[in-house]
Amino acid sequence: MEWTYNLGGNSTPLVRKYRIDGGITIIGGVPVVSDDATGDSEGVVACTTIAALNTVGLSVDTATSTDALSGTSADNAGFISLIINPDAVYEAKFTEGATEDTALTVLTSAAAVAGGTTVTGATDEFTVWGLTGANAGQERRCTGAATVVHAFPQPIAADDTWLEAGAVRGGVSHYPQLSTLLTQYDANSAADVDNDNFVVVDMRLRDASADGRNNSFAELVAAKHVFSGSASAAT
Repeated sequence: MEWTYNLGGNSTPLVRKYRIDGGITIIGGVPVVSDDATGDSEGVVACTTIAALNTVGLSVDTATSTDALSGTSADNAGFISLIINPDAVYEAKFTEGATEDTALTVLTSAAAVAGGTTVTGATDEFTVWGLTGANAGQERRCTGAATVVHAFPQPIAADDTWLEAGAVRGGVSHYPQLSTLLTQYDANSAADVDNDNFVVVDMRLRDASADGRNNSFAELVAAKHVFSGSASAAT
């Protein structure tokens, strides 16, 4: 993931260093959360694929913490640089499944649909958009298997192709699932799963002319950030 902008309009990310919890490594581009939920731990840890409660920020470098004596002047505790703006928007690339940089699966219309309301193979409650054909670049949300809420602008032709992702702008009942390395958005994220980690601010859903299979993104904001007043207190 990468920082793109702040919702409040401030064009500068605020970066601060935080101690990592003992014995772990955090890479750059990963959402990082507080590990102080029980009040007996010091440091931050990486989020998980489905949880980011008490987000502190987005890592911009890589750091490792060890519990053992370093024996040198190096600080073995390990500090990582985080963008800590609570309204920071993170850009996450869509990937097909848990593995980073996997091209999105192409759906192909089996037959012409004059009314523009059916996309063969599209998933209920996913967002689907045109890859090729008269509706290339146009997007709709499915409300049933292969059925969209609003008709596409143009009739659908046989062999038109499409992409889809389990993401909804502003949705609070359809949270993301992240890739294995926690740097990208798993496009297969299941609908109606209350991960309560990030909310989709916007999406850039590209067609074939812009390599949409490998070049489509979601913009995310933390749903439970420690500096936004929405975090959970230690118990």
